[in-house]
Amino acid sequence: MIVLLFLLFDQFLIDPLRHLVEAEQALQRWQFALLILDVLIVTVIGYWLNDHYDRKVDAINRPDRFLVRFRIAESQFYSWVFSLLAVGVIITIYLAIEADKLNWIWIYPLTITLLWRYAKNGKRWGIWGNILVSLFIACIPLLFLLAEQSLITELRANHEDNYNRFILVLSLFTLLMFLLNLSREIVKDLQDMTGDAVAGSTSIPLLVGIVRTKTIIVFVLALSASVQWSLFFVLNNSQIVFAYSVLVSILLLITVVRLMKSDTSAGFGQGSLMLKILMIFGLFELIFIPIA
Repeated sequence: MIVLLFLLFDQFLIDPLRHLVEAEQALQRWQFALLILDVLIVTVIGYWLNDHYDRKVDAINRPDRFLVRFRIAESQFYSWVFSLLAVGVIITIYLAIEADKLNWIWIYPLTITLLWRYAKNGKRWGIWGNILVSLFIACIPLLFLLAEQSLITELRANHEDNYNRFILVLSLFTLLMFLLNLSREIVKDLQDMTGDAVAGSTSIPLLVGIVRTKTIIVFVLALSASVQWSLFFVLNNSQIVFAYSVLVSILLLITVVRLMKSDTSAGFGQGSLMLKILMIFGLFELIFIPIA
């Protein structure tokens, strides 16, 4: 999904603005590929660390996970992590030099540190852990904008209307991704209640119960639908965005009905999958958004 997000974001949201101001790409294609690889490395490290610290919980919730099924020595596991980490550091420094953004290198170690802290202690963070993960997903496009800062500056100076539209669309789209992922994280907490209770988690379902958690999820999904319809109104009643808003609303309604009827881990797992599919479906909306 991350690769798809970058490709669609670059091709359909940023590229039209480049043509508008007649600007060159800040990163060459292969450098752009390195940026995607860098983000993927951070994501993989986050997943590995999370699975490593959650082995006992996953033995209950998800016994098919790789680190549950196969015992890996601590030294070997961390050799994999630090090897990937080193590759990511090299890529980050290189891209920062090429884009003349050395002052943004701190983003890489900060992200890794937050992911490590979340993997180690996230079960006790409750809703704040859900918010952190959702912010990480939602803010990924903003990393790409750091390299295109000169383009955004020129757009603001010479094409104020297009700049304002771009900022509004980006803000709403980022908020939509955040809300959808937040709802999915809470649904996954419902799915993992049994193991989380053993681990002493402070997840929302364990704090307020299944019924109230479902109510919270419905509220977050209702906010998601509102943001989607806001996109439609911001874009001057685009017919394609209207159709997308209708489809997203229908899919959200189906998801809500499925979740309200669920009371087992398998049922909540299906709800989580539906939300993931909805997020991927939402990414393709970038193709139809008239930005310039």
